Amino acid sequence: MRKLAILTLIIAVALVSCQNSNKVTKDEPEIKLYYELDNLYNEAPDMVEQTIAVQGTVTHTCSHGGKRCFIEGSTPDLTLRVEAGEAIGSFNADLVGTQILVKGILKESRIPAADIDKKEQEILDKQNEAEHEHDGEGHHHDCENELNNIVKMREWMKENNKDYYATYYLEGTEYSKVEIEEVENEKVEE
Repeated sequence: MRKLAILTLIIAVALVSCQNSNKVTKDEPEIKLYYELDNLYNEAPDMVEQTIAVQGTVTHTCSHGGKRCFIEGSTPDLTLRVEAGEAIGSFNADLVGTQILVKGILKESRIPAADIDKKEQEILDKQNEAEHEHDGEGHHHDCENELNNIVKMREWMKENNKDYYATYYLEGTEYSKVEIEEVENEKVEE
């Protein structure tokens, strides 16, 4: 009887040990959730390569397969490109104008100062060419907008003591539409 009890104990310990060694614990990456895109840009440099979730309004989906979309925060100046990962597949054009919550990995893209200088020279050359051809306002307006963007890039680089301009995008892993409850205006009677 004693041998049977010891044998049962050895088998029980072996079964528990096998079960514990076969368990694979995969920790989910910590998700830093930003309910609005506006909050992301303040902390983006520290969030690169982390899994986050961002909410914004879809302003555009790419017509070539829907492999990316753009979401906007509280102003048109606050936008984020979202790349559709394998699990997403593509973004439907019907999403434009809706709020979505996108989960993914934040990525950084850097534009070196030398590339910015080169782009500025191309814009100035194009502007001079358009002026010589008396091409008109269209090119001048486009060139001014591009030059203003370059000025903003340089200001950012100076403020952040960088020799590149950083842009951020999200490698999306999943998304969902966000239903926004509309609040009816109530008349206050005097």
